[in-house]
Amino acid sequence: MCYNVIRKIGDFMRLTHVINNKVYSTHMNLKNKCKEKGKKYEFFLDNIINSIYITDRLIFIRESDEYSFKLEISDISSCELFLKQENKSFNIGVINAHYDISNDKIEFCYKLETDEDQHQIILEIGD
Repeated sequence: MCYNVIRKIGDFMRLTHVINNKVYSTHMNLKNKCKEKGKKYEFFLDNIINSIYITDRLIFIRESDEYSFKLEISDISSCELFLKQENKSFNIGVINAHYDISNDKIEFCYKLETDEDQHQIILEIGD
């Protein structure tokens, strides 16, 4: 039996996590769970749902059974951590954050007041 599979741009992605200008991890062949076209990307990484939404800002969400982490990068960036079992939400100060978008790459950097490290996420989109 032969299957002819057509992959669309945005179906498979590569994510690189850089901490303090050193590559911390690279994940190949991530599958975009979002079916609609546009600037929405959702994928599983380390058993955590990761979502990136782009409108007039970039929204990055990491969600597990225990917590939800939400970072909004805009003129006035914000970050929130929600602990599900405790039903508690914490605002985390954003020291700096910015993002850049090209046709096949989304790149964003951020530093939070609760972390000494500068994080950079590079999401390459393609097939």
